Amino acid sequence: MKPNWQLILLIAVPIVAAMIAVIGEIYLKTHYRSELWYEQGSYYRSADQAIASLKIQNYGHADAEGIRIKVSFPDAILNVTTGDEAIPFTITSGAIGSRTVGGTIPRLVPDESVYLYIAVKNPDGPIPSSYANFVSPKGIVYDGGIANEGQPSHWLSLAVSWAIIAFSWAWNILILKKLKRQGAIVDALGVRATELGTHYDELLQRYNKLRDSR
Repeated sequence: MKPNWQLILLIAVPIVAAMIAVIGEIYLKTHYRSELWYEQGSYYRSADQAIASLKIQNYGHADAEGIRIKVSFPDAILNVTTGDEAIPFTITSGAIGSRTVGGTIPRLVPDESVYLYIAVKNPDGPIPSSYANFVSPKGIVYDGGIANEGQPSHWLSLAVSWAIIAFSWAWNILILKKLKRQGAIVDALGVRATELGTHYDELLQRYNKLRDSR
């Protein structure tokens, strides 16, 4: 029995379409969009100041524009500066001396990063845990969305894509095996029916000959 290509296409086309959609989404996300990530660094302590670092990097493949940052501390903020004079940080809310400051960075091109240094009063003893997460919730946004904390990892997306591909191939193999088994059964029944038909024709011919001979 020949494979039922119409049935195979009916099963395979939606699976292939889903795979293309997932892979296409990953490709567009990583190649044609800006993607901001940030990391909150540890403190550098001097005599009267504790300086926190905030790294912001564009891991995407398009410019990240209109970057807006908001940081908050338990004590007064003494100074805010960037590690690159060509990438300025402009304060738009709060002020030096307040506990919360908001500001903007105009642009980060693909794969560009900048460090923001925030100086606060050096607390007595160890740095309190309240100083740890100084970026406000949704505290770094840009024209492309909300920045994520940490570093990007595309392994999960790739693993999901490969899992979908493996599942689709396994599913197609199972369907083909089932079709082959059904085809073998139908072929066997056809052969048996042909044999029975041949026997019937022979018996009918013999009967007719006997009848004519009488």
